[in-house]
Parts: sequence; structure tokens; C-alpha cells
Amino acid sequence: MSGLSQSEMEGCHNLLSLLDNDEIMALCNTITNCLVHPENRQDAIRAMLAYSQSVEELLRHRKVH
Repeated sequence: MSGLSQSEMEGCHNLLSLLDNDEIMALCNTITNCLVHPENRQDAIRAMLAYSQSVEELLRHRKVH
């Protein structure tokens, strides 16, 4: 499902890891269109990476409240 290369996934994972839990969960809801309900931040990050077709697409998203 993901269109990211391994190095892109690692870089995005590192960037996403800098966000706090609330931001991670809100961004996950935005990126996955609330289709995924992660139990923890690592699940949320994995879901975001899986649903992203490119780094640009991932970085373009904004969290919703």
C-alpha cells in the first residue's frame, strides 16, 4: 500500500517520532481518514507510513482537531 522507499520510511518515521502523542493520533486520523484506530503511537506511525504514497503527500497533511 505504501509508495515509500525504505530510506524514505525511515526518515519519515524519525520525523514523526518527534511529535507528541496527541499530534501523532490526530495526524493519523487525517492521513488514514479515520479508517485506522491505532492503540499506540508506533501503530499510528506505521499506519501513516502505510497510507502515504510519497513523502510530499505525507508532509502536506495537517492534523484535524
